[in-house]
Amino acid sequence: MIRPIITRIEILSKPNCCLCDQAFFQINRLVNNMSHKKFTLSKINIESDQNLFDEYNLTIPVVRVNGTVVSESVIDIPALRKVLE
Repeated sequence: MIRPIITRIEILSKPNCCLCDQAFFQINRLVNNMSHKKFTLSKINIESDQNLFDEYNLTIPVVRVNGTVVSESVIDIPALRKVLE
């Protein structure tokens, strides 16, 4: 049996970040409309990891797809859709 490939999407964020919450909402809506693929979507609190905090504190929300940064600060949903397809 062949298992479907699962694409891992992470949003690097901080608590009470309205831009991060909005990015999560938009990306969640995007992946729910792409039912032909499998995704995991999670938020990572950069305040719980000093290295992440030092690197991304001024650029959140940051979106990573399978560990690769694809977007910082402003989420471009059409560009993200292309990456995910």
